[in-house]
Amino acid sequence: MSRKFSDDVSDVGKQYLATLADITTEVSDYANALYQLGRELGNVLCHKIGHRKENICVACMVEDADFLAKGEQLVSEV
Repeated sequence: MSRKFSDDVSDVGKQYLATLADITTEVSDYANALYQLGRELGNVLCHKIGHRKENICVACMVEDADFLAKGEQLVSEV
């Protein structure tokens, strides 16, 4: 399966997405990848809206998203 990424996805983000897609990924590595993707998402959102000190909220319906949201929250404090 080939993936098409938006211009907003960094090479680091692509690596973490590959980690999520790998069925051999350990649970702790999976959680860390979601956390790091949250940080990446926070960076993109802060850049797009032009505010680095505002809180950013990410809402989604996946239970693993807890780690994604935690990573995003730290970026908004920069």
